[in-house]
Amino acid sequence: MSEHTERLDANGSYADASTFVRLLETSSRVRILDVFLRKHYTELTAAKAADLAGIDVSTFHRNVDVFEEMGVIEEAEEVAGAKRYRLNEESPVAKAFGKAQHELLDHSKTV
Repeated sequence: MSEHTERLDANGSYADASTFVRLLETSSRVRILDVFLRKHYTELTAAKAADLAGIDVSTFHRNVDVFEEMGVIEEAEEVAGAKRYRLNEESPVAKAFGKAQHELLDHSKTV
């Protein structure tokens, strides 16, 4: 087993120590990830990403750091003073989630 599957938190829980769980811990994070996977070809302001995700911009700001720390989302150049974000298409995590999302969407069309 890899080092990542063996890590436990102080209470002996795998889930609480899991990067996977941390990334998808809330529906807001799932929504943010979904937006950036679907809009992988464009840069988005926090307001636009939040609007597309159906969340408040403050919720976006509270959660974007987790994605940045994991290298999934990165800051792009500011435009007219507005910070912009984009999917880090070089990230192995982003690639894996993109593939999973694509397969889930294909599967849902056949069900």
